[in-house]
Amino acid sequence: MLSRARTSVILGIEARAVEVQADINLKVKNGNFSVIGLADTAIRESRQRVISALKKSGINIKGEILVNLAPAEIKKDGSSFDLPIAVSLLKAMKVIKCDIDSYAFYGELSLDGSINAVGGMVAHTLSSSKKIKKIFTPKANYKEASIMKTSDIIPVGSLSELIKYLNEGIIDEEYKKLSNKPIRIDKLSLNEVRGQERAKRALVVAAAGGHSILLVGPPGCGKSMLAKRFSSLLPELTQSEIIETAKIHSIAGVETKNILLGQRPFRSPHHVISEVALIGGGAILKPGEISLAHNGVLFLDEFPEFNRKTIESLRAPLENGKVYISRIKQSCLFPCRFQLIAAMNPCPCGKLGVSGQECLCSQYSIQKYLSKISQPVLDRIDIQVSMEAVNILNMNEEIVAKEDFTKQITVAREMSFARDNKSNAMLSSKDIQKKSFIDSDIRDYFQRIANMQNLSVRGYFRILKVARTIADLGGSEKITKDHLAEAISYRSLNLIEKYAFG
Repeated sequence: MLSRARTSVILGIEARAVEVQADINLKVKNGNFSVIGLADTAIRESRQRVISALKKSGINIKGEILVNLAPAEIKKDGSSFDLPIAVSLLKAMKVIKCDIDSYAFYGELSLDGSINAVGGMVAHTLSSSKKIKKIFTPKANYKEASIMKTSDIIPVGSLSELIKYLNEGIIDEEYKKLSNKPIRIDKLSLNEVRGQERAKRALVVAAAGGHSILLVGPPGCGKSMLAKRFSSLLPELTQSEIIETAKIHSIAGVETKNILLGQRPFRSPHHVISEVALIGGGAILKPGEISLAHNGVLFLDEFPEFNRKTIESLRAPLENGKVYISRIKQSCLFPCRFQLIAAMNPCPCGKLGVSGQECLCSQYSIQKYLSKISQPVLDRIDIQVSMEAVNILNMNEEIVAKEDFTKQITVAREMSFARDNKSNAMLSSKDIQKKSFIDSDIRDYFQRIANMQNLSVRGYFRILKVARTIADLGGSEKITKDHLAEAISYRSLNLIEKYAFG
């Protein structure tokens, strides 16, 4: 008896259709249960889970069983094949009587027959062909699977429930309540921060233009606090951004609830993270932290404490917004258009340049600490701000007026998208040269400053991008000297160089 069931396998960030073919030979009473088609250990172990789940559902399976996962040349991994394997066997045994050619199945089986959640449901749903009319998923995956309305999403809690639906069309209607949105969590506000006006202004500029930012200051001056409030300045995800962001999180097995609500991801890995965990990869290619921060924020606290090689690996992603990972058996392009917020102390002890405190570090230790951040990496960080310690007496002052930072940022972003259909941080050098953003006398003034400061070509154009954002925040069509002066002030860590080498 031969039958088939449809499912798919994740390859990078896409899903490719797989047909689960089952053949049962009843003439062999105590035959083997074999799975072929480049199945990994998790799939091979599904044999025991499927047999136990069938028994708990009142179905005894006999004979020699052969399951093939086609196409055979693609490596298959994960436990989501449990349910389609069980369905193909049930179809071969004629327990399931309806036509299932236009259905797709996903789910991990427990020994008692219940169906557990699996990763990558957004990708599976998005990649389903037009031939697929219904997609059966675990109940825990219903919300993310329902992000697209291309197919009917039917959540099932157990194997017996699935059989009942396929044979009788009866299912628990409680699943409809699963689509209700949870209560939104209030965001932290930048208005709650006392002092650090320059850093707050820099964050507003970064949010308006999509720029990366580096905060340098002593411990306790508020670097991490400001970074955690940065997301409150950003607009909610658009529908297309929700889909592509949820897709990545679903594949990585990360909670998608907040993403589906439109909240931008905020990733803050510890400085001991490996290069593979940050960039992505592994034996089976998976997205790293930079891809999980796609369309959101990547916060790297204690920036120089990260491995030097790990920091250097950020060069291409910061420039291109994507990372291409190649392995012997597989290659994949992961999106990673994120806003980097990096925070660091001015020296290992953190007291360098702090009024009233003495730095305990040697010149060599300061140089070694700061040299972890290379000039090519600094060149790719648009805004660089030095912060001072906040006077404890200022903490008792009340905030007189709350600024509407979100409104300022929204207007500025609308200007940039109306003009170029992208954020200012994504402008290329050609885009900047084609646009008459800056008058000739202002350009000559800027070029003189660039020569004096020995700016690289990349640094030159990144200052222009930041100046363009500052102009947008001011509602100006042209970049003025004041806009350039502020942008230049955000593009200098000469203070750090002076501390380290002066």
